[in-house]
Amino acid sequence: KERFGEEWGQFGLSSYYSRVWFAPYLSNSSLTNRGLVEFYNYPNPVKDITYFRYILTNSGDVELTIYNENGTIIKKFKDNAEKDVPNEIMWNTAGVSSGIYVAILSAKFDGKTETKKQVLAVIK
Repeated sequence: KERFGEEWGQFGLSSYYSRVWFAPYLSNSSLTNRGLVEFYNYPNPVKDITYFRYILTNSGDVELTIYNENGTIIKKFKDNAEKDVPNEIMWNTAGVSSGIYVAILSAKFDGKTETKKQVLAVIK
C-alpha cells in the first residue's frame, strides 16, 4: 500500500502491550542506507506512559536522553537496536511533573552517529 510515496509493509507487534504499529518497508530503494529512518513517540501529549519508536537501517547502539525545559537530564535509556525493524523504548512518567520535555535519540552504527529530536508534553 502506498502512503506518502513510501511502502508501509513492515509492522511491529507487542503482545505484552497488545499493540501493533506500521513502519516503512525498508527494501524500497529510496529508504535504504538512510541510517535513522524514523523516530517519534506515542501518545503525545503524555499522561502516564509514552513509547518512543525508531527504525534503523543498520544495527547499532542507541541512547535516548530526556531533558526538561531547563536542560536537566530527567531520564536516560540505552538500547541495542535491530536493523530494519521497529524498535521501542517505553517511558513511564510517574514522578515527573507536567511540562515540556525534549527527547534526543542518538544512534551509533558504521562509525557514525545520527541524532533526532522529539518535543513532548507531559500533562498530569
